[in-house]
Amino acid sequence: MPVVVLPSARFDIRSASEWYEHQQDGLGYRFRQQVIEAIDTITGEQIDYAPAYMSLSRVFVKKFPYLIYFKKDSKRDRTVIYAVLHKKQDRSAILPQRV
Repeated sequence: MPVVVLPSARFDIRSASEWYEHQQDGLGYRFRQQVIEAIDTITGEQIDYAPAYMSLSRVFVKKFPYLIYFKKDSKRDRTVIYAVLHKKQDRSAILPQRV
């Protein structure tokens, strides 16, 4: 199933990655790799994830305190990534028009 990462989610990933890279060389890269691994898990599994916020499901990023908010669009046969947020970040950062 193809994956569409919305520009807002790309911004989330880039911002977090840059923050981690400033903390330690290579940590931003490891963060991005874990995000990719989590997205691969979503698209590779036949499991339906229950909605966690609005109509979006979520999956945890291993080794980092981040959640990926997504929706599987079976009509278009794709998975859409809406946001990648720190677990303590207010979910209202996912604006309703993005969902």
